[in-house]
Amino acid sequence: MKLKNVFAMFLTTCSLFATGCSSSTTKGGDVLENIISSKKLVVGTEATYVPFEYTDTNGNIIGYDVEVVKLVEEKIESKYNIDLTVEWKDMSFDGLVGALQTNKVNLVAAAMTITEERAAEVHFSDSYFEAATAVLKKKGNTNITDMDSLKTSKCGAQLGTVQADYITADGWNKSNMTVTSVADLSLALQAGTIDALVVETPVANAIKAKYNEFELVSGIDFNDSANYGLASQKTGSDSFIALINEVLSEAKTSGKLDEIYTNVVNAASAQ
Repeated sequence: MKLKNVFAMFLTTCSLFATGCSSSTTKGGDVLENIISSKKLVVGTEATYVPFEYTDTNGNIIGYDVEVVKLVEEKIESKYNIDLTVEWKDMSFDGLVGALQTNKVNLVAAAMTITEERAAEVHFSDSYFEAATAVLKKKGNTNITDMDSLKTSKCGAQLGTVQADYITADGWNKSNMTVTSVADLSLALQAGTIDALVVETPVANAIKAKYNEFELVSGIDFNDSANYGLASQKTGSDSFIALINEVLSEAKTSGKLDEIYTNVVNAASAQ
């Protein structure tokens, strides 16, 4: 190999290394510092989960999580004297953790249940909402009455959720359906493609309000309690999560979170 070719390869290698380091430095580091310097907060969600995140008639993402993030936005703006732009990215729920890990978003606000498995991959805030699992079926379906009959029925749940883990566990119907959109699952239940929709109670209530032919199944207890958390990168987000926890604590104490939830549920029911 000629010497000039060796030297050219050396320069190319150095250039690639430097570029790689520069890219890593830009995307890494302290999350809050990056948000402040860019004056931009990028939030990932899955906008079919009424009343937490969904789209209005103009295509805007609205809901409880959006209002909670507005509180975070206001805190950052007032504390650091900046005008902050918030960009929402709508994606599949099962892709949200990966979006954080690849720095496509700074924050996930998607009614995400805090679990040990997820906490190993992302940094969660304190809980800002608590919900339990519920089951929806069509009115007139007398086959689903308890947990045993539910397990032999064809169920649907949103891909990547705790409920999807439930219905794909051993002892459940092997033909159960997990898809990315709760809206698609609602249509599947309406069409009879599935017998039951397994979802968290607030979302079940919102779906039931939209579809008069659905009803909640009483007497089925999953003995669970889902605590939702906002999530950021596993590393470099300590100061950002601390700020979020401060916002949540203030909003809980003042009753603001309860007020927001009531208003959002009423607005969703009116649609």
